[in-house]
Amino acid sequence: MTEKNPLHLCATEKPELYQAVRLYFEDEHETLGHWTGRFWWTLDHEAAPLYWQDLEPHWSVVHGQHSFRN
Repeated sequence: MTEKNPLHLCATEKPELYQAVRLYFEDEHETLGHWTGRFWWTLDHEAAPLYWQDLEPHWSVVHGQHSFRN
């Protein structure tokens, strides 16, 4: 976790609809998922995470140029 990407409590704060975020669970595992407006969704099922966090951007070099990807 960084100061730019703090953890948010799922019960009180939600990201933009369908924005990919990292989800943290009570059993200490984490995975990617999103908020649908009704529930949290990850892989192919509904989820019940405790916290979510914005994804940090990743940079890669493609043919000598930097490219941004999420």
